[in-house]
Amino acid sequence: MPTMPTAPSAATLNVQPQQRRAVYEALAKEPDGQSVKDLMADVEMSELDLRQSLRKLFDAGLVRRVGRLWCAVPLEMADPPSTSSQQL
Repeated sequence: MPTMPTAPSAATLNVQPQQRRAVYEALAKEPDGQSVKDLMADVEMSELDLRQSLRKLFDAGLVRRVGRLWCAVPLEMADPPSTSSQQL
């Protein structure tokens, strides 16, 4: 039985080069997604570099494409410390 894919972790984003992290952060600002044309106004890189960055982020599971729009996949955050270890 296939399992549900888990959200990417912050560690997955942290190992990406700075240029790709900047693209992810620009996408994360717009939850409804952005086109490549819209993203080019937010990041300083050529269209070719932007498209390559988006493909690499897609391969890493950090973004998804819906039609002509690219969307950042929300990151899985580390669980907060448990308070169940308190002594009775």
